[in-house]
Amino acid sequence: MSGADAEGPGAVAASLRADGDDAAAGPHQTGAGTVTIPRNTTAARAASSGTTAGTPARGRAVAGTALFVLGFSALFASYGAPFGGLCEALLAHRQELIRSAG
Repeated sequence: MSGADAEGPGAVAASLRADGDDAAAGPHQTGAGTVTIPRNTTAARAASSGTTAGTPARGRAVAGTALFVLGFSALFASYGAPFGGLCEALLAHRQELIRSAG
């Protein structure tokens, strides 16, 4: 191999792999023209080892979902109160409204 080949994209990927940080390197091309995707990320290690490293993310997602649902419930309840009062007022004055509307 010439010096130009050693400094090409393969050399950069090899230097990143030498540091042991494949996740930061992303997918890289091997000599056979295939692309390999590194699988030693924290999530992949936790999934393969059976640890509960994904639990905080799941708890955060559940909390976010609950807050989202509670927020929309509060929004629609706050809309329901004034519209319910308006409907009650219209029903109380129904006869007068019918006479005035013709």
